[in-house]
Amino acid sequence: MITVRQSIPTDINQIMELFRQARAHLKRLGIDQWQGEYPDQACMEEDIATGNGYVMTDNETIIGYLCICFDGEVCYEQIAGAWKSIQPYAVIHRLVIDDTYKGKGLSQIAFQFTEQLCQEKNIHSIKIDTDQDNHTMQHLLKKFGYEYCGIVQFANSDKIAFEKLL
Repeated sequence: MITVRQSIPTDINQIMELFRQARAHLKRLGIDQWQGEYPDQACMEEDIATGNGYVMTDNETIIGYLCICFDGEVCYEQIAGAWKSIQPYAVIHRLVIDDTYKGKGLSQIAFQFTEQLCQEKNIHSIKIDTDQDNHTMQHLLKKFGYEYCGIVQFANSDKIAFEKLL
């Protein structure tokens, strides 16, 4: 049975293995995303410490990870384009799925979980960004009702930004 729960410090090694898989997968696809040190272990430790890190599990095995943040994203303050709304929002960062579980609906579970969490917190907007060449993520975002809003700039690259209103 697939469940989602907040991540805890003892999850770090399994989470980092997911990111090693993701880096290799993205590299095979010719996508530059996550080919440097980011996201690193310190990033995951911060997600856990702030209560923003979540793992998807199949029984006790960690098969996915995502960060859901309600504190905003500084890089979203400037957008070449326009957000759908100006209101409190959740941000999804660092969604990753175990290679053996790709194509089995885990992304849908992650997005549904995020929406449920937003509803519990009375938040009606979810924002997310991805690399311009990550067409798989772009397809998923459109499939789940996210709309393209424009380009946001991070220190290492420009990202395409999406928003979904709940």
